[in-house]
Amino acid sequence: YFDIRRNEQAKYWMYETIDEQLRNRFYQSQKEQIKEAEEKALSIAEEKIREAERETASLMKTAQSRIDRASAVIVEGIVGGI
Repeated sequence: YFDIRRNEQAKYWMYETIDEQLRNRFYQSQKEQIKEAEEKALSIAEEKIREAERETASLMKTAQSRIDRASAVIVEGIVGGI
């Protein structure tokens, strides 16, 4: 009886050890993949921010140009009316 029980316990602990090692490896690999995904997402976000900054600068330049032209027309109208 004791030999059978000892063998069952040895087999149980062998499978527990294997299970624990597999879980540890799985979670470790997931941590690395998550870190890589976070880094990639951050890189993409930073590029999108730079694109938005360039777009905003371009729109501001266009708006300023239109304001300058409108101001010139207004000044011309005022000066022409004097």
